[in-house]
Amino acid sequence: GPLDLPSGEWPEVSGGAEPESPGGSIEAKESTATELASSQWQTDSTLWDEVSTKLDLARAYVDMADAEAARAILEEVAAEGNEAQRAEAKEILARLA
Repeated sequence: GPLDLPSGEWPEVSGGAEPESPGGSIEAKESTATELASSQWQTDSTLWDEVSTKLDLARAYVDMADAEAARAILEEVAAEGNEAQRAEAKEILARLA
């Protein structure tokens, strides 16, 4: 089925609809796989906002010299964040160590 496509073919599959539908109105007609991918993307971007809030909070704890609280939050960031956020969390963790 469509899920057996090699990963290299995904951009063509999802990219085909984009020029016609900047507003996303065609979304209902797209394959389930593409819908899953786009809702996953929305979930991720919401998560990354939360993660960036956690990073700010962790920095505040570092400023207050509360390494334990900072470390707990940074470990969550390292688990949930995107690449840049994970890198930043690890950098702050390294300073705490």
